[in-house]
Amino acid sequence: MRTLIQTFTFVASFFFITSTSASLIVDYDLINDDMPIFENSLSFMESGLTMDVSGWTTGFNGDGEQLEPWQKVPDPFGIFYADLGLGLVSNFDDGPFLDGGASADYPYDPDEGFLLVFSQKVELLSLWFEDASSSDDINVSNVSFSGAGVLDLLDTSADNKIPDNDRIDVTQLAGNFVGSAFMVWLDGDNDDVALAGVRVAVVPEPSGLMIMFSGLLLLAGAARKR
Repeated sequence: MRTLIQTFTFVASFFFITSTSASLIVDYDLINDDMPIFENSLSFMESGLTMDVSGWTTGFNGDGEQLEPWQKVPDPFGIFYADLGLGLVSNFDDGPFLDGGASADYPYDPDEGFLLVFSQKVELLSLWFEDASSSDDINVSNVSFSGAGVLDLLDTSADNKIPDNDRIDVTQLAGNFVGSAFMVWLDGDNDDVALAGVRVAVVPEPSGLMIMFSGLLLLAGAARKR
């Protein structure tokens, strides 16, 4: 019986280690070299993993206090998908970039963000941008949903300068960006960028085979006690 238990333990441990260490890395190229597209929301699929992107706005004052909840950008406004990547048009006076707003005029010049929702749990690894400058900085947040269309931002890493290579390695930021929904957003009135790419690692789900091995281990333990 001891040999049986040792065998099950070895196989289960081997399966668990190999399944968790072989995470699938998925890259989303958000550059559109064809005809520009203007949509309220977009979906991208790579390696069987779907990423839904929608545009949202909010407003903060100069003290960093949120003045209005996050709201999804309504029709006829939305995402501008073009040769620099994804920009966001949130009102008639807005340009075709993802940009921050003026804290003193937030109802008409809001802070903008992209909500990224994945079809399964992932770790957010990297973000690429176009048209970035030394004045631009990015906020990245985990997102939870407390109701239909009601967002709560968690573990926000704020005011991250975009490096010269236009890539932010999210794993080096403060916070734990593992989940299925994230907000990439700006809150400075001098910030405007295009989101050009996203890299994530799929978090392996518990396997039915692993559950079976666990059950066999429990049965072997019970038999040993008898």
